[in-house]
Amino acid sequence: MKNIVTLSLGLLTALPVSAEPYCPALLDEAQLENRYKRLAPIHNDRGTGWIFTSDQMDTDYEMSAEAEMLMTQVTAQFAARGKQFAILVAPPRPLVAGQQIVDETIGASSHYDVAATHDSFDRLIEQLQQTGAIVPNLLDVALAHSEEAPYYFKRDTHWTSIGAAASALALAEELDLQVTYTTDEIVVIDTIEERGSLSDIVEATCGSRAEGESMPVYDYSTVQANGSLGLLDDTPVSALNATLLGTSFSDRYRRDQYQVADALSVALDATIENLSVSGGGLIGPIEEFILSDALSTSESDLIVWEFPYTETLGTSALRQLLGALMADGATSIVEHALTVSDDEIRHELMSAERSADVLHISLDTVEAQRLYIDLTFEDGTSKTVQLRRKASMQEVAQHADWWAYFGQYIYGEPVSLRLRIDPKAGAQTAQVSFLSTPRN
Repeated sequence: MKNIVTLSLGLLTALPVSAEPYCPALLDEAQLENRYKRLAPIHNDRGTGWIFTSDQMDTDYEMSAEAEMLMTQVTAQFAARGKQFAILVAPPRPLVAGQQIVDETIGASSHYDVAATHDSFDRLIEQLQQTGAIVPNLLDVALAHSEEAPYYFKRDTHWTSIGAAASALALAEELDLQVTYTTDEIVVIDTIEERGSLSDIVEATCGSRAEGESMPVYDYSTVQANGSLGLLDDTPVSALNATLLGTSFSDRYRRDQYQVADALSVALDATIENLSVSGGGLIGPIEEFILSDALSTSESDLIVWEFPYTETLGTSALRQLLGALMADGATSIVEHALTVSDDEIRHELMSAERSADVLHISLDTVEAQRLYIDLTFEDGTSKTVQLRRKASMQEVAQHADWWAYFGQYIYGEPVSLRLRIDPKAGAQTAQVSFLSTPRN
């Protein structure tokens, strides 16, 4: 039996007057299991039924100018290969809950401004749309749903099957497809109780479990989208081939619990290949799609990149993704076989290397999950590009090769490079190559 430690007086006084927490210990990092500490404080209220972890409470979603530039190039890379590129960003749960619920759950003194955060998320969607990608605003979709047909669970981080279905329809509309049904018209054949990832934390911390939530299981075979036949009719014809590359939202319990692929298949009148990976992170599945050469060989007309609002579109991740995309058409300028010393490599850049577009690092091991590229520029500025691969992606495929986009820094050309390698990988040597790509 777990011992529940008494919450400090300071934390007790910080609770909103109206809050009835599942247990106050959820607010205290010291009282959480190690795997949950990064989520503290975990705001919770038995009255509203909502639970919000700290990583769900960001208020700024806009991309930096550098990130927007990188995303524009990512979209252009897919377009150059004849692929439509769509992005589904599951919206912030606090915004879907609304200001009143947020205030009752975390306290009005927290100053979480739903309206201002809404504007920031809208701006992110506008930025993504300006890159040329196809991006519906799923916050608008989520806010249109009632508590009786909720887009989100209150005690789980994911969307419901209702939210997934509505998101698929929103993408269809963004693609200018003629949508002929609503989520209310899909036949429900069963219900499933969601165990709840946030309820798991309540049980682990408080010794009692928050109540479960249910959602419908849909029979998509009965739906006729865009005037086409249903999925189980004799001669189904799909006008589109699409690949879904997403997170646990599309691979919950590693089985697409929320029927995302089915929802997209009917809404888009498409054959869907779901290559999402639970725990794969922001770019894990989409990077693997590229590295496995599936992007070149796939018959998909449409690439759908799904990720939730808690995955930040940082410049490091985008440089990693763009490097993988650009590697195919790149030419090596200079190659070095270098020895790893104390898990790092230091290298002064020659003139030709400074103008390279892509950095390619080939290790003598596939075990690395993190690499850090420390760059020093002409003006003395130092920047670090962090390359990452999640453990879940290591289970899908392992690669000794890493790529990163090396260009378009505002600080001038880089003059030196230090490569720090995940010490758990045990790397001893690395082939470091500087590549150039064709200029438009």
